[in-house]
Order: sequence, then structure tokens, then C-alpha cells
Amino acid sequence: MIARLLAIVLGLALGAGAWTLSQQETLSAPVWLQAWVEAHPDPRSLGPERARAHAEELGRAYAQDGQLLLLGLAAACLAWGLLPLATRRGAGRWTPLAAGGLVLGVFSAAASAREQAELSARGRWTLGDDALAAAAGLHADTLRGWRERIPEGDVVIVVGTQAQLFNLTAWVLFPRPIRLVPLPVAASVTGDDLAQQARALPAGADGPARWLVDLASLAAGPRATRPALQRLLP
Repeated sequence: MIARLLAIVLGLALGAGAWTLSQQETLSAPVWLQAWVEAHPDPRSLGPERARAHAEELGRAYAQDGQLLLLGLAAACLAWGLLPLATRRGAGRWTPLAAGGLVLGVFSAAASAREQAELSARGRWTLGDDALAAAAGLHADTLRGWRERIPEGDVVIVVGTQAQLFNLTAWVLFPRPIRLVPLPVAASVTGDDLAQQARALPAGADGPARWLVDLASLAAGPRATRPALQRLLP
């Protein structure tokens, strides 16, 4: 009986800890994880703004993971303490584990649904780009606009050497066929000249329509001298 009372008290304490974590928007990584991250730095060049956004996303994930862990342990302790007949012998011994797993699943589903509903209401969520804002930074809205503009059956020719932007472009525009031309484009080349050269490429010539993505112009943003996206007319 004393052990079950202690389990109930511990379950309530863990539940209180989970509630406390729910009041925090972000949570710092544990010391051991920070040490591992320092020993294994991210190979991507995110830049200051994107690195800050990425850190905020990780902080929110840590907070949610902490809530999940505490809620699962709390449910297991309370189930063991409050259901002595169900957990005494036989299959009932798995009741605490089942209770903890159920709480974890319900909490995860509810948290995910809530976040997706909030992002959808702001027009910043789709099935394929939950983390696009953190990964693409200032280019996220541009890439979303391209996805809405380019039909799924059209072929996209991507010219440039910016590997990260190419990966993001291919991710956002999937399942459209992507043809990469990994060549640098000189700043003196005009948009019309680049389009004319792209039209001569065999890549995607058999498709219903072709589009040209200039990664250098996408990276330059408002300072670009050429359009980052062009529809290649026959």
C-alpha cells in the first residue's frame, strides 16, 4: 500500500512537471545533448536568421518531448498506484505501460493537430513543408508561391550551384520533374539570354511545359538582376 501511495504521489508530481513545461514555449537541450551537438556541428550553412529560427524550432521540440516523457511516466505511475487489481498479475502487468503509451499518443496527436490548425489559419502550413520556414528562411514564401503557380505535370529546369537552395526547391516542388544544370551563371547574363539557353536544353523538352529556376537569383532575393523563375515558352 505504501508503494502504491508513493507511486500516486510521484505520478501527480510528474503530471505537475508536465503542466509546468506546457507553460514554457521553448526548452534548452540537456547538457549531454548540447555536448553532442557541439562535437557534431551542423554541416549546413544556415546563416544567422535561419540558425536562430532553427534553434527556436528545436527549443519547442524539446519542450514538447519533455511534456511527453513526464506525462507518460505520470500515467504509468498513476495506473500502477490506482489500479491494483488490474496490475496484480497476468496480462494486467502491462497496464502501466499501456496507460503511459496511450497518454503519449493522445498528447502527441492533440499537440500536432493544434499546431497545424494554428499554422493553417495563418496560411503557413501544408502537408509537405512543416519545417520550411526554418529551413528556407526568407525564401519560404517564394517557394510556396512557385508551388502554387507551377502545375504538377510541368518540368522544372534548375540552374545554379547553390546545393542547399536546390534541395529546398526540389523538396517544395515535388512531385514535379526536376532537371538540374549544376553550372554557375555569370552576373552579366540577362534573364532573356538564360531563358534562351535553357530552351535549347533537351531536359524536359517532351513535357507539357517547362519552367526555369535560377538559383543565383533566388539567393540574391530583391537584389537579383534576373527573374528567379521563368516559364519557358516554345
